[in-house]
Amino acid sequence: MRPFKGKRYGYIIIPIIVPQGKDFDDFAETTEFKQVARTISALSTQDDRIAEEFRAIDTVKRRTGRVVEIEGDFAAGLKIRPDEFIRKVEARIWERVGPANWRDFEAAREWVQHLGLKSEAEWRQLSMSGKLPPDIPSHPGRSYVDDGWAGMGDWLGTGYVASRLREYRSFAAARKWARSLKLKSETEWRRFCKSGKLPADISASPAKTYANDGWAGMGDWLGTGRIASHLREYRPFKQARAWARSLNLKSQSDWQAFCEAGKLPPDVPSNPNNTYADDGWVGMGDWLGTGRVATHLRKYRPFKRARAWARALNIKSGAEWRQLCKSGKLPPDISASPAKTYVDRGWAGMGDWLGTGTIAPRLRKYRSFLAARKWVRNLKLKSQGEWNQFAKSGKLPSDIPANPNSVYADKGWVSTGDWLGTGTIAPRLRKYRGFAVARKWARGLSLASEAEWRTFTKSGKLPSDIPADPSGTYADKGWAGIGDWLGTGRIATHQRKYRVFKKARAWARSLKLKSQSEWLQFTKSGKLPSDIPANPNSVYADKGWVGSGDWLGTGNIAPRWHVYRAFSRAREWARSLRLGSGQEWRALSASRKLPSDIPASPWKTYADDGWAGMGDWLGYAR
Repeated sequence: MRPFKGKRYGYIIIPIIVPQGKDFDDFAETTEFKQVARTISALSTQDDRIAEEFRAIDTVKRRTGRVVEIEGDFAAGLKIRPDEFIRKVEARIWERVGPANWRDFEAAREWVQHLGLKSEAEWRQLSMSGKLPPDIPSHPGRSYVDDGWAGMGDWLGTGYVASRLREYRSFAAARKWARSLKLKSETEWRRFCKSGKLPADISASPAKTYANDGWAGMGDWLGTGRIASHLREYRPFKQARAWARSLNLKSQSDWQAFCEAGKLPPDVPSNPNNTYADDGWVGMGDWLGTGRVATHLRKYRPFKRARAWARALNIKSGAEWRQLCKSGKLPPDISASPAKTYVDRGWAGMGDWLGTGTIAPRLRKYRSFLAARKWVRNLKLKSQGEWNQFAKSGKLPSDIPANPNSVYADKGWVSTGDWLGTGTIAPRLRKYRGFAVARKWARGLSLASEAEWRTFTKSGKLPSDIPADPSGTYADKGWAGIGDWLGTGRIATHQRKYRVFKKARAWARSLKLKSQSEWLQFTKSGKLPSDIPANPNSVYADKGWVGSGDWLGTGNIAPRWHVYRAFSRAREWARSLRLGSGQEWRALSASRKLPSDIPASPWKTYADDGWAGMGDWLGYAR
């Protein structure tokens, strides 16, 4: 640095090393360089008399790189120590460009080892403290992955080596050592591994380490002789089945109890259905020799022969058939579920199966609609209730359906009134008076409310061409609410015309109410004008509504209506607090000390605008 003397102004020249691999012209346009320039400016302006603006200019080429001139006006008589100034500038510059120029691995490791840290946890604590030099990375495993990195133990000098980097004894040597411990189970092995007595060259997870180098199970590793099920060699199926049958067990539960008793030879599987799935397995009955065969594996008689056997029983109903099936008297080649077994091979219903002649409703053939209706009308029944009672009496012919509305749905069915010939027509099928005529008639009743209208419709005095539910019948034909229908003048809330939002809000603010609860109380007082809505949040949802605070003029704004700072600016502010955890952030939020344009829940506000976790938000980079 060399200061230039003058009566009033001067300037200094400061050499700046451009990061390796970057062109100066590109570097001068980067955010890092501009931040350096602003930093120099801030360090220089130690007196109000110094000019406020500095600029960076590329001036001179030298063999060692470029020289950057930071030029500005200095007031006459300014006292400045060049050595102190340049020291601070160099420190600030290095803070900006240091991360792009890490120390070489050995130098960095030597610096770290002098700290005497004992664990990775202590290193993480240091890296988050902000005390690391700018040219020492907080994640050395990434920065030096190809430059000598050999694990955290090597980095800290503790001698600890990560499991994946260790060199273990050969499988035979390691197994010999493990067997010398005389451990009896995998549980004992895991306990020993946690005791701290395991040599560094013996793996705590030998199944992974020696997966392709001789591993044959924990029993082989410890020398107990136990072999994992999937590694055992079992007897051929027929020999194993013959042995199982010799036990004279009667059921699968007996077999399971025998296996749990520990009496099973090692070459006979406890789950033969899995072991011999493709080698002859038929079922537990076959395995134990009881003769029982799983339903889905049985061979049944052909349909006609099975039906003939069933009919010979002279059973009268499906209930009797089910009772027979549960009695244990059913031959093994006769299905207890013939509807499933013979579904595509002749099944026509339980009546056909038992020979009773009863046919399932869905399989019956009915008379044509006109013929059936004519027969029913001759019964002179008066209502749906009488029809239902008759259908259950047993007097209904088999070709007349008990549920004609389903059978004849697309074949002429109109209604029960038409079916019975009573003339009663379902409301949805009636023909009503035109809206204007019907409304005039309704107004003539001089009813005062919807409750009175409903009472009248149930009195039996309503003409058949006047609907009991006019809102549905005339929904698109002039309906404007029950007040209009009865002529009372009352207008439904959703059909009212309200003042425009700004005028309505101005009126509401004139009330000087302080809260949402006061507003609700006022709306129930009966003093609300008809053109001011009691629920402005719904009416003005897309017309200017922000919140009750804005509506009443109290200034309180709901979080969802706040306008917050851009993510990068908000994060910069949050990082300036130097908080160390999400818990500290929540405590700050609860203290109500947050600026109004900083959200208490940034993970929601910036979910799609850059949010990368609380560590990134607060700058501790966890």
